[in-house]
Amino acid sequence: MAELMCYKTLPEWDHESLPKAFQKRHNTKAGVWAKLIIFSGSLRYYSLDGEDNILDEFLFDSNSDIPYIEPQAWHKIEPRGEDLRCQIQFYCKPVDYYHKKYGLTPVHSEMFEVINYIQSGDALDIGCGRGRNALFLQQQGFNVTAFDRNADSIQKLQSIIDEEKLNNIHAVTDNANDAHIEGMFDLIFSTVVFMFLNEQHVAGILNTMREKTRMGGYNLIVSALDCDEYPLPKDFLSFGFQPNELKHYYQGWRLKKYNEDIGHLHRRDSAGNRIALRFVTMIAQKR
Repeated sequence: MAELMCYKTLPEWDHESLPKAFQKRHNTKAGVWAKLIIFSGSLRYYSLDGEDNILDEFLFDSNSDIPYIEPQAWHKIEPRGEDLRCQIQFYCKPVDYYHKKYGLTPVHSEMFEVINYIQSGDALDIGCGRGRNALFLQQQGFNVTAFDRNADSIQKLQSIIDEEKLNNIHAVTDNANDAHIEGMFDLIFSTVVFMFLNEQHVAGILNTMREKTRMGGYNLIVSALDCDEYPLPKDFLSFGFQPNELKHYYQGWRLKKYNEDIGHLHRRDSAGNRIALRFVTMIAQKR
């Protein structure tokens, strides 16, 4: 499966070191494919159901064309002979590669939405964190500039850039409240960042985003609202847009998407429930 990417390779085993857990019924997680690599000897592969019943079995050796083990497929393996040398690799779809290999949070769902409107160009990620969205866009072929005020986050992103030898993403330590943005961009985006910024700087940041966007380009913003129904938790968040406030900043732009729907923070309340808020989601095109 050419579209899959290997994100982890386990150590090589022999017939004695092959983990016992792999010789019992187990499966891979959702979105994870496993690949058996046999260097010498052979092993038996059993396809199982959830009750440990054998559905099929195969004897594989170093000459076998071994298929990928599908996500969440129950199976087990057992060594056949003392000359076994093997290992297992784990694969995922490209969109999950950085998430699984480097422990990043998954790509924000709105990134999949915005690439329906724009498929290439220069992109700016404001408040990139450790780069989950920036790395996704560079996979799609964008040239990405990503900045965040947290130096540790940028260092993590830079280490990924270096390890993967990426040449179309540039990571910078900077503060969105007073960032000096140079150049023009086809896409400028900020997901769940404005709610942590200084309120006094929000208008200036939005002005900069609009000014630095090329004609026909896009802005994507996802942030919390502060409304009577769902007041902003001020002990955690510093800013929330008022209902319909963001769209007023973008008068004259073409709103491709705009909603103020209920969502949930990862933070939980005293009862253990995720905190509910309204979030504004906007994709706007400059015209």
